[in-house]
Amino acid sequence: MDFLDPRKKRSHIIRLYIGYALVTIALFLASVLLLFAAFGYGINRSTGEVTQNGLLFVDAHPQAARMYINGQDRGQTDGRFVLEAGTYNVELQRDGYRTWKRDFTLHGANIVRLVYPFLFPNKLTSTDIQTFTAQPDLVTESPDRRWIVIHNQAAINQFQVLDTSDKQLPITPVTIPSAILAGKANARLEMVEWSTDNRHVLLKNVYDGGYDYIVFDRQDGAQTYNVTQQFGKAYQNVMLRDKKYDQLYLHDTASGVLLSGDAKAKTTEKILDQVYAFWPYKDETLLYTTAADATTEKVQLKLKDGKTTYQLRELVRSDAYLLNMAEFDGDTYVIGSATADGKVYIYKNPVDTLKDQSKVLAPLLLLRLEGAQYMSFSGNARFIAVQAGSRFALYDFETEQQYKYDTKIAIPEKYKAKWMDGHRLMLVGNDNKMTVFDYDGLNAQTLVTTNNAFIPMFDRDYNRLYTVGPTVVDTNKQGLIWTDLNLGED
Repeated sequence: MDFLDPRKKRSHIIRLYIGYALVTIALFLASVLLLFAAFGYGINRSTGEVTQNGLLFVDAHPQAARMYINGQDRGQTDGRFVLEAGTYNVELQRDGYRTWKRDFTLHGANIVRLVYPFLFPNKLTSTDIQTFTAQPDLVTESPDRRWIVIHNQAAINQFQVLDTSDKQLPITPVTIPSAILAGKANARLEMVEWSTDNRHVLLKNVYDGGYDYIVFDRQDGAQTYNVTQQFGKAYQNVMLRDKKYDQLYLHDTASGVLLSGDAKAKTTEKILDQVYAFWPYKDETLLYTTAADATTEKVQLKLKDGKTTYQLRELVRSDAYLLNMAEFDGDTYVIGSATADGKVYIYKNPVDTLKDQSKVLAPLLLLRLEGAQYMSFSGNARFIAVQAGSRFALYDFETEQQYKYDTKIAIPEKYKAKWMDGHRLMLVGNDNKMTVFDYDGLNAQTLVTTNNAFIPMFDRDYNRLYTVGPTVVDTNKQGLIWTDLNLGED
């Protein structure tokens, strides 16, 4: 009976402890290897050297493409690739489409997502939808990219509404009450903003000697209303409150008084005094500039959140101010700038900071762009773009990188570039050529000839491009045209 033999028993215990020790060492080594793997470390099978890896995710639209990394075929897009840390060149190719390419740096244990590339066809095919007898004064598309609204000064009370979800592209006439736009000489409509219901749109009616505002109902023209008639007074600046068609902000720029208006009840309520410019966000949040509490030749940039008002900073007094707010990845970003000095201040969650009296509010970033004219968030709010003519300054909230570049494209004075989607900007130059380019200025593509007085539009899936320009049948005439971006594939 071996277990009664002291020497054999001691030997058994020693072997047991050695086994435990080996298991512990193995577990420790496995944990270390897993930890190093989590930080991207691996073994180069060719050299045996320890390397640090990162992840690359790639996709392409509207269809999958062939991917080449540093000239090597790596198969189809819509995949995940483990690469050693380093600098790479990637090209996406597909028969019949233009090549998309860029350089990128992949750091160890980091992730690069190139899931936004858009491949445009080499040859674009366009088709006339409608030929205009006279150029329209308004062509605008709803936020969901389903409805296109057209208005022509020659038929002052008549609108046309096009449904892009129907491949036959039916156009429905919509008539509004004659009193809405009557009695104004040389009246023309300008786009202000759509309601989130994709049914109503706030329009500015500019005529000889003045202007007013209307809220057009594309579904029931009879429900269209004139803001001045509704509230009994003309206001110089009108915006939707929380993007609701019947809730408005009414700004009397002469007095600086800002009011809230209820179009159904026909009532107003004063919100603020001495307001120079404002930007509404959601229901009860306002970013604005005011002379109140400001020093000489300065204005205060303030944020009204419900019943509480926070002071962000002073700005130089200017003829115009760039204000905006948006939410990205759970964080709220507040942007403020006076066009006179070209400094754009970006704040991250400023209300959270100001509520904590132990903290001092400081900008997340100061973007500089001399002569800044316009500012806008991308469709997914990941980027903020500041524009001064053909020059751009952008900030990426996801990667915390900023970009500055000049497109070198000659554009009309006071022309504002628009976002195609969450990653691309578009503009139409003096030559009426439409150009699309990535947020960082790369992969610029000239697409079609169009009229730079109108913003190019897309259907829901970006399979079709809609523009106003020379018709296919007769280039001497203007019309609404659609262009296939998917080579006829569904």
